[in-house]
Amino acid sequence: MHKNSIIFVRLVIIAFSLIVALPSNARDFRWEKKITGGIDYVQIKKFVPHGRLLVHILKIDMKRSDIDIKPALAKDTIGKLEPIPNIAKRNNAVAAINGSFFDARRSPHLPIGIISIDGKTVNKSTLSRCAFGITAGKDIIIGVPNIKSKVVLLKKDKSFDIWGINRPRKNDEVILYTSEYGERTKTNNFGIEIIVKNGKVSSINRAKGNSKIPKGGYVVSLHGVSRKYADWLLRGEDILVEFDLGEEWEMVNHMVSGGPLLIENGKMVVKKTVIEEIFKGKLLKRSARTAIGETKDKKLMLVVVDKRRGISDGAFYSELSKIMIQEGAWRAMGLDGGGSSSMFVDGKVVSYPTAWTSIPVSNAIIVKKKGYRYIAKKPRPISKPPPIEKITTPEVVVLVETVSEETVYPDGLFEIYNQLIKVFSVTGEVGIGEHGLEIRE
Repeated sequence: MHKNSIIFVRLVIIAFSLIVALPSNARDFRWEKKITGGIDYVQIKKFVPHGRLLVHILKIDMKRSDIDIKPALAKDTIGKLEPIPNIAKRNNAVAAINGSFFDARRSPHLPIGIISIDGKTVNKSTLSRCAFGITAGKDIIIGVPNIKSKVVLLKKDKSFDIWGINRPRKNDEVILYTSEYGERTKTNNFGIEIIVKNGKVSSINRAKGNSKIPKGGYVVSLHGVSRKYADWLLRGEDILVEFDLGEEWEMVNHMVSGGPLLIENGKMVVKKTVIEEIFKGKLLKRSARTAIGETKDKKLMLVVVDKRRGISDGAFYSELSKIMIQEGAWRAMGLDGGGSSSMFVDGKVVSYPTAWTSIPVSNAIIVKKKGYRYIAKKPRPISKPPPIEKITTPEVVVLVETVSEETVYPDGLFEIYNQLIKVFSVTGEVGIGEHGLEIRE
């Protein structure tokens, strides 16, 4: 190793040993970086009784008009899966984290709860959990919504309830299908399907499933006892799908379910809400975590806590809540965690996913900024490759490698810190030389 490199590493090791000797609450390592105007990234290494935690936080100024936060579907389709970096790059997002829980075992891989994008509800399941919403005026809402949806026949003063949105139809159900579900409803032939275009009944398919979903329109699928509602409808009739979000959620533009509720009015409430929102079993164990929250000064917080051997031990919901309160969170809720937890910032994954790579997920929460465009960047090597000097003779050509005089250190002190923990000991003392601090053997 180059002599100056050895001196540099040894000096940082000595500094590290002094840090270790400090009280535990003084040993947290913090690194901050401004990504762009209104978006800051914070990385924290916390030492806790059971080990250590690596925490990634994005702080976003919601007062800025050039920043938009919204959910994004994997491959723009309900039930599909896609890695976080792919979703972010495809949407030209500055940053992204994983979103709602989803069914990872069965296809289609349906999100759990509610998802609304640009004022349109594209997913609704029966499980009622905490949700995060942003209004058109960029006000943030965190709570448990009670959304009711129904089909309204405008000229007949009649209506009937919708049981679900963009999921497989079950016995006796009324399911709404939009283009976010794909090209077709994928239903069997034991129902009746109402195809709606431009707010009017275009056609009625009886005993014929898997109807084509019109772009800009939708399909209302009826099964079992719900088929009676088809008798109310005629071709060409005016029809409307109506959503009642409740007064608090009435102006919501984007929404995504998660849970549990972690923080309310600056206080941790998770011990109560994990029971109310039906969190149990492995969901309550120490794991990689993702969360979203708001500070009092209207900054949005996107948080990921890693769980990977040798780097971070994962967190309980209570530990996640405490970290966010320390960072100024006034309200917060959890999102999907475990292998799904991942944070993407400015072209790369900055977190350490449990599976060593960002696994495909059902949806993400993306951060967009006007004028930002993702540009693929070549990975930067830690050190420059040595130049190759060509020496020629009348008979043979020999390639000789020469040692580079310039050493490029890792980008960011935190990377240096992670490398230092692999070094067991070093001898020598610090002295002043002509080039500043040096290690004397």
